Amino acid sequence: MKLPIAALSSILLVCSVTIANPVVPSTTASTEHVSSTAAPSSTTSTESNPSATPNTNGLDLSRHDSLSANMKNLLESYSKGQQDCSRQEEECKFINLKVEDQESLISHFRKKIDDLQRKFYKNGRDNSKYKNEMEQLKRELRDGYSEYTKLENMYKDCIFKHIHSTRQLELVKVNLVKSVFGASFNLELLEEQLLLILSQYSVKQYLERICSGEQSSACRNDFGQDPDAEQQQQDPDAGQES
Repeated sequence: MKLPIAALSSILLVCSVTIANPVVPSTTASTEHVSSTAAPSSTTSTESNPSATPNTNGLDLSRHDSLSANMKNLLESYSKGQQDCSRQEEECKFINLKVEDQESLISHFRKKIDDLQRKFYKNGRDNSKYKNEMEQLKRELRDGYSEYTKLENMYKDCIFKHIHSTRQLELVKVNLVKSVFGASFNLELLEEQLLLILSQYSVKQYLERICSGEQSSACRNDFGQDPDAEQQQQDPDAGQES
């Protein structure tokens, strides 16, 4: 039998296009390595707020030209990984739909054969026309099972490929965050720190250039930013024209 669709959904969730619900930092997360140029608030501390968002003060990402060659390579790998995961996800869903359609077709053939067998035994005399039809249905059923097996193997191969793509993307995420946060890198805060990097204007601009002309969903809504906010950022004078 084929892998259940619930298993597919669980596997594909890791490779979601937008980054949502970041991991909440643990109470032992240290902030001593994060550089800061602003004076801390008197009402804020890591003890009273263990889920404080790691800051990016001191990270030189405010200008497009400040992105190093290594950073650009990592962003390109990240963008490609997102697109690969998105395409693989769509492919697996498509194959799974074909598997389900083939299951329905097999059930249809089996029902017709059962109905024909009842007619065959009920008639008792002239069964030649039923016999020929029965042989035809049995051939179609065998072909249906053969196609079903082929689709099943394609579906399983697709799942394994998607798992590989997802693991590769996770490695790229780790390397990307490490390259920016250095000693402040925290695996438990991976998604949260990644989101901070992707929210930088220079990073977003570079990702948009990479995705220029791409139709993949991984290149839409620009890696987790709110679409309305993104539109306002790209066209700040849009609201002043009216």
